[in-house]
Amino acid sequence: MKTLAELTGGRLNPDLEQHFLDCAANLLAEHNRQYPSQFVSKKPRLIVKK
Repeated sequence: MKTLAELTGGRLNPDLEQHFLDCAANLLAEHNRQYPSQFVSKKPRLIVKK
């Protein structure tokens, strides 16, 4: 995956690139909070074998 700086020809400020990455991560985290995955159980279960 290319970085934003690579996509813009290296003209992007590293701080600005980090800001965009943080925004994308926040959007993904918000989406995951609103729509939890059906494959992840809400309460992990501990199974003890005897």
